[in-house]
Formats: sequence, structure tokens, C-alpha cells
Amino acid sequence: MAETMGSMSLSAVEYIVQMVDFNNCIGEYPQVFRIFFHNLQSTPPTRCVSDGDKLKTLLGAKSFQGVTLAHYRLLARHKDHPHRNRSYLAHCLTNYWPSIWKWIEYLYAVDPRVFSSLNIPIDTAGLRTMIIRLIGDITLGGPTTFGGTIKATPGVLPVLTDIWAKVSKKGVLEGRDVVEFSITTMIIYNLIEFDPSRVQTFVDTLGGEISRVATLMLNHTQRALNNAFEPGALHEGQTGLVLVSLLIGLLPGLHHALLSQNSMVLITRAFGKISTTHHGPLEPTTEGISRLRLTPFPAGDVARQSEDFSLSTLACLSFFTQASIASGGFTWIIQAIRSGFIPAMIRSASTGDSEIDDMLELTMGVLQQYLVYRSVLRALSKALQDPIISALESNLSQDTKVWRAWVKFRQAFGEFLVMKESFDIGGEHVQRCSSARCSKIEDDASFKLCSNCQEACYCSPSCQRYDWKYEGHREACASLAKDRADGISPPISPRDLAFFHFVAINGITSYRGAIFQLRDEYFASLHYPTAGRSFIILIDYSNGPLQLSVSTQNEPPKYSQYKATRHYSHLFSTVVARPLSYSAVVDVHIVVPYGSEPVYISYPSDMANALYGQMERQTQGIGPTTMHPQSNQDSAQNGKVG
Repeated sequence: MAETMGSMSLSAVEYIVQMVDFNNCIGEYPQVFRIFFHNLQSTPPTRCVSDGDKLKTLLGAKSFQGVTLAHYRLLARHKDHPHRNRSYLAHCLTNYWPSIWKWIEYLYAVDPRVFSSLNIPIDTAGLRTMIIRLIGDITLGGPTTFGGTIKATPGVLPVLTDIWAKVSKKGVLEGRDVVEFSITTMIIYNLIEFDPSRVQTFVDTLGGEISRVATLMLNHTQRALNNAFEPGALHEGQTGLVLVSLLIGLLPGLHHALLSQNSMVLITRAFGKISTTHHGPLEPTTEGISRLRLTPFPAGDVARQSEDFSLSTLACLSFFTQASIASGGFTWIIQAIRSGFIPAMIRSASTGDSEIDDMLELTMGVLQQYLVYRSVLRALSKALQDPIISALESNLSQDTKVWRAWVKFRQAFGEFLVMKESFDIGGEHVQRCSSARCSKIEDDASFKLCSNCQEACYCSPSCQRYDWKYEGHREACASLAKDRADGISPPISPRDLAFFHFVAINGITSYRGAIFQLRDEYFASLHYPTAGRSFIILIDYSNGPLQLSVSTQNEPPKYSQYKATRHYSHLFSTVVARPLSYSAVVDVHIVVPYGSEPVYISYPSDMANALYGQMERQTQGIGPTTMHPQSNQDSAQNGKVG
């Protein structure tokens, strides 16, 4: 053996590699590493043409294989103490890393046909696996100082991104593929987190298009759902979601690109799968979940399974809350609710994880903000009628902030639901089938939304096909999809706009006393007489609970005014112009969440003046009261009431 090891021939190296693969103990000999590293210290050939180049390539490939095998045999032998007897290995890796990396880049770039012609028993997939296993363990689990050395190596991210992209394109992942994807994703996550400016390198390696990045990332979620019962499928989905969560914060436009590719439905369905895999409190971990520590083989490690669950759950909740402030936030919330978000959210509340609890509290606040949309209320009403909700609620501990947030949300939902039912009973604003040839009206049976634009709704597939083929929805749908990908919010439906109007009237009648008190205090602060003064009533639902305030037309508005897009430009043609005969008018602005910034919808004097005199008389006790009896005069404070 000593004589063989002293030789530097190709046959000697091949023999040693076989021995290392056969016997774990061989990998612990420093002499073995010395031979492998000596060969890797030589400069790779510029091309593999001459016999000398081929021999050098053979020696380099087998030596790299030997280093990888020895490294993993050493880990297998001391799996309970992974850092034992690794000091010499760490020393060699640190000293020889520049040379090793040159060989990794060279071998990865070599045409696979060269390996075949040289009879090297390493296929392209096998080489990829060796690269990411070696880099992955050193970066994620090896000595901290050397992990930093790899993170600082410029060429690592492009190679790993290319590996990640190749795995992402596969239809089905086998066992080795799942490991490959998980480790590659973890390393990419760590490299970009280490230096966020590298995110552009990641994008450029994938062709420079954000839409392509989004497509590849969603491939993993879709594949995990399609193969939910295959080993490793769930873990693949969890790992991918954590990378999505990181990149959304670093890549402008990625969130919109993801949302335009049906990501809300996919990620919500994945959230449902994840939430059903974990029951009871999370196992405590010593390192917490502040940094990525996903493992490619979580099945036997309860603590790390809990950590995987936490990271992926936080990623799903974060995606939802960020979607609420993306273009068309109400659209994505409706999609999530219809895809099973509510039961998944409640299941996640029973873990006892403080980070998840904080995010759930935030998420319920987001849901409450959008209750002012009738379309959101309708989706929530159907979701909350599911019998499973009551069962899940009974599992929640009632002494937690999550329970208190849930009770607050349910109470607000109940109040808005009463308004929705009153609005629907009026029958003035019905939902018709979007096909012009159809006159059907939506009743208890919900119409189906177009899955692409989420705007047009149909009573039947035949109406949808007809509208698509003959009535122009193909073009309108493509226009809406492009707007969303570009970050332009879609129009608010006529029915939602009518419901805002209904809610505004309800708010005025319910808080009439407080409104006039606010008005008097406001004008007193300006030293203006109240009589005969025009003013604006601001009914703000953008932060959840109702906030009331007053101002004048001279003050610049705090929010932008909602303007109907080209798709619904006819909506405001029916607004009655303000009569010139009135010397004092009251405008009502209702503020609602709408993407990244709230907007206000103005309901001018045709509605407000009719209420103005009636409200004034009722506040002064003149005439019969036909409005809501609540006055809320004691609630007005500092120009606002909530």
C-alpha cells in the first residue's frame, strides 16, 4: 500500500479512490489527502486535446472524486462528532482551496463527451453532486473561517446557480436530485445573504430576466405539490419557499413576476401541505431559526424538522402579507382565501413558536384591512363556513395573542358581514355573468373567476369560452396580466365600488354625532366659524378599524384618489355633478387598501348634501330619527375616532 501511495500514476490514484470508497478508515490517513491535493495543486489544462491534457484531466477528476469521497467517509465514520479528525482536512482545504476551485470550474465546464471518451466513470450529474456536497458541507457545516473563504470566492455563485437551474427544469426529482436541490438552494441562500449585491449575479446567470427566475422558483413548488407523497417532495418545497422569501426582498419586480404566474395559488396550496405535516408545539432548538439551517435529510431529526416547518411557514405568511401591498392586493388575498389559506393559517397557530405567532398577528391584521371589499368578504364567508374551521379553532389556546388577534378579526368580520347582507338584500348591485350574451345573475351559487386575470366571472365554462373567443376577453385578460407583471394595480370591480359607497353611508349614519364634534373642533382650531363651511369627511379603513377625521378642500389629500382604468372608465360617468346652488357642501372620502398605498374614493355632494341637512337637524334634535341610533360622541379624540 505504501509503495502504491508513493506513486503518482493514474492507476495508483484510481486504486486509492476505490479503497477510500470501500473502507471508511482509509479516508482518515493524511497521506491519502496529500496525494489528492498534490494532483489538484497543478494548473488545469486550457483544453483537453493532447494526450498530456487528457491524462491531466483524468488525474484531476479522480483526485477531486477522492477528496469528496474521503471527506464524506470521514463524516460517516464520525457522524456523532462531525468535526473530529477534520483538522488536517480543514488545513488542506484552506491551503489548497484556490487550486481546488480552479479544478472545479474546469471540470464543470468540460464537455461531458470528454469524460465519456476518457472512460471516466463520472457523469455530469455525478460531478454536480460531488461539487455541491463538498462546497455545501464546508459552507454550511464546516469551519466558519473557511466557509467565509468560499463565500468570498467570486465564481462559486454562478456555478451553483447553473446547477440549481438544471435541477429546477426537471419534471421529477429522484433521491439524489432532492439532496442536490436542497443543498444548492441552501448555499445560494447563504452566499446571497452574505453579500446581497450578488443577487444580480444570480439573475444574470439565469439569463437576466426576472420572469425566468420566477418560473424556475415556482417549478419547485409545483413539483412538490404534484409529488406530495414522494420522499423529499415536501422538503424541496419548503427549501424553495425560504429562498423565495429572501429574493423577494432583494429583487425589485420579482414579487410581481411571481404573482403574475399564479404563485399565490401554488404557495397557498403548499402552505396547506406544510401546515398538515406538523402538529403540537415546536421542538426547542439551541440555535433558533434566525438563520437558514435546513437539512437535506430531515426525517430523522425532530428538532430540525420543526425548524424547517418554522422557516417555510414564515416564508408563506410573509409572501401573503407582501402580496397584500403588491399591485392588486385584494386580488391575491381572494386567491389565497379560495386556495385554503384560512385553515392553513389556523393550523400554524398551534405551534407555540413566537416568530410564527408575531407573523400570524400581522397576517390577521392584513385580512381585517381588506374586509371593506365585498369580494373579500364573500370569499371569507365561504371559507369560514367550512366545518373544519370550528374544529381548528377549538385547538387554539385562548390565552395567547394569536387567539386575541383571531377574536378581533372575527368580530370585525361579523360587523362587515352584516353590512354585506344588507347591501345584497337591496339588490341594486348584482353580479352578472361577464359574457355579454348571458343575462344570468349570481345568487347563492358562486360564479367562477377567470384563473388568469381574476376579474371576469362566469356562470359556466361555455360562457367563458365564448367571451374568450368572440367578445374580447383574450385581449383584456392579456392586458391585465401584463399590468400586474409591471406592478400596475388592476381595477376595483363595480360591485366593490358600490359596496364602498354603502359602507360610507353606514359610517356616516353610525358616527354622525362624532363627525360634527370633529368638525366643530377642527374649525375652532383654525379660528373659523363653523356655519356655512364646506368640509370633507374622511372614512379610513386602510388600517383595519374605522378611523374618522375631517378636513377642508384646501388641505392636500393624504392619499391618492382612485381613478378607474381603461377597463372600467364608464364607472364614474354616472356620478352626479355638484350643484352650483349649494354654498356649503360635504364631500365623503372613503379610504381603502389598494396595493402599496391606500387610495380614497370620493362620493361628492349628490349624496353628501342630502345627508348634510338631515345630519345637522338630527344632531340638534330636530325632526324624527331614521338613521342608525349610535352617536359615538364620546369617541372623538384629536380629530379622529376609531
